[in-house]
Amino acid sequence: TLEDFPHREHVHVAWLYLLRDTPLRAIERFCVDLRRFALAKGKQTHDKREASKERDWAREKQRV
Repeated sequence: TLEDFPHREHVHVAWLYLLRDTPLRAIERFCVDLRRFALAKGKQTHDKREASKERDWAREKQRV
């Protein structure tokens, strides 16, 4: 279930994407893969607010 993927792990995976790719590419890949994961777990759509939060987080980490 999605409950098996709590926020801490969500952030960790996003960080790994940022370590591997450029920030823009990491954001794109992470959002696509997260939507795919959510669909596989039975969630019909990934909340657009969540995608916005993910992009904001990645941009903030880019500045660090």
